[in-house]
Amino acid sequence: MAAPPTKAAALAELGDALGADLALIRCLSLKPESAVFLGQMAGQPVILKQFFQDAEATLARMQDELELVSTQMQGTRHAINRVLRVLPDLGVAVLEHAGDMRLSAALAEAGAQRPALIAQAGEWLASYIGPRHRIEKFRPRRWIADLPQPSLGGALGHRVAMAFSHRARALQGASFTRAATHGDFVPVNAMWRDGQIIGIDVQGQAWLPLARDLARFLVWLHLTSPTPGPLYHGIAKADLTAMLTAPLLPQDEVQTILPFFIGQQLLALAEKLTDPQPQARAMRALEHWAREA
Repeated sequence: MAAPPTKAAALAELGDALGADLALIRCLSLKPESAVFLGQMAGQPVILKQFFQDAEATLARMQDELELVSTQMQGTRHAINRVLRVLPDLGVAVLEHAGDMRLSAALAEAGAQRPALIAQAGEWLASYIGPRHRIEKFRPRRWIADLPQPSLGGALGHRVAMAFSHRARALQGASFTRAATHGDFVPVNAMWRDGQIIGIDVQGQAWLPLARDLARFLVWLHLTSPTPGPLYHGIAKADLTAMLTAPLLPQDEVQTILPFFIGQQLLALAEKLTDPQPQARAMRALEHWAREA
């Protein structure tokens, strides 16, 4: 199934194929691999996600993961948007509507409550993982082999490359925590509603270094909504301290594996966040990160 060429075409094509109890309102996003729609089912708002590639397997992975995590989160202040219905012939999952305020907006407005909200985000991630984690031996070069190279400039580019080389040698074979994580846990992939963080955009189980998911959240936050004050390997130390009130990383990984992934995610996200201000923050953060190596 190929992706329609425009949002309007995607909306019309899927709308014509749906049953009478489902209605589309608008197309929220359209990518070559998937589309996301706001819709209604039985008069209530829902989200529909349609996959154009490997749809059957992707839907099965999504449904299994969301059901498992939803069960793990029962009785907590954490949540995830559950699958309400699967339409395999259309490659569509009908998901709970998680509200209208993204966690990124809630953090931007939090003021003095920001550390508590970041701490809750850490708790959410710990709740998502639950017992699904194990200790493995680290192979750092796997994580830097295909990194994008933004316009660092000659001197900075050299320092960053040398810092990665130094860290990679030091961490080869070190112990690290691999966990079944969200995979893209950043503040725009969670909603804030009635005191709950509700995770969204989960497409299946992703076993990754836990430090990588933690670094991704903190780097994204630093580049888009920075906290003033001292830095820890290029990112706000206050944000890191708040998030680590949750039972996530052992202390030795905070000092070793996490700084490696902070640099890795600074490079990875600098390419995705194309606004000039986040780009400039990424360059300053990489300067600091390279000096700390």
